[in-house]
Amino acid sequence: MPRKDYLSQEALHMFYHPPVLNSEQRLLFLQIPAWATEYLKTLQTPTTKVGFLLQVGYFRMVSRFYVPNRFHQNDVDFLAERISVDSNDVDMNEYAKATVLRHQKEILEHFGFNPFDDSAIEVLLSEAERLAHIQTRPDLIFEGMISFLQDHHIEIPAYNTLRTILEKALNNFESNLESILTRHLTPEDTALLNQLLVEHSSYQDNSKK
Repeated sequence: MPRKDYLSQEALHMFYHPPVLNSEQRLLFLQIPAWATEYLKTLQTPTTKVGFLLQVGYFRMVSRFYVPNRFHQNDVDFLAERISVDSNDVDMNEYAKATVLRHQKEILEHFGFNPFDDSAIEVLLSEAERLAHIQTRPDLIFEGMISFLQDHHIEIPAYNTLRTILEKALNNFESNLESILTRHLTPEDTALLNQLLVEHSSYQDNSKK
C-alpha cells in the first residue's frame, strides 16, 4: 500500500527541486561569501567548485540541500562564468557523494546550523506532536515543522524523513485521543465522534487538492 503524501504534487515538486531564480535573484543569492572563496582554493575540478558554490547558495536560501543532478543549468552556467571555468567541464553526475557530504558539513558549520541527526528527530517529533494538537491540516503541520527547523538552525532533511515524523506524530495524537475516548465516552458518544473523524479525514485529503 503506497504511503500517504501530505503535500500537493506542486508542493512536492518545489520541495524536491532547488528554487528557480531569475537573473536578479541569481546575483543576490549566488554571490560568493568570502569564506567560500577561500575554501574554493582547496578544490581541484570545475565540477566540485561549482557544485560546492551551488550548495552554498541554495542552502543560504532555504536551509536544505538538494541532489546535485537537480541543480539548474542556468545556475551552473552563472557560477561557472563567475569563477572563470568552462561550464562544459562541469558535470554534476560526477560530483561524488562523499565530496557532496564533506561540502555540506563545511556549509553547515559556516552558517551555524546543526545537522539533522537523531537528536533532531526527537526534537522535531515533539514539535510535530504539539502542532498536531492545535492544527488539523497535515500540510500546515508540515509547514510548521519546516519553520521550526529554520528557526532553530537545524538542517531540513529529505521529504521522506519529514513525512515519517509527521505520520508518527499524527498516529500518536490519534492513539492518545482514542485512549481518552475509551475512558470517558459512552458508546453513543463514540459513534458520533467516529463519524466526525471520518469527515475530518475527508477534509484533510481535500485540503491538498
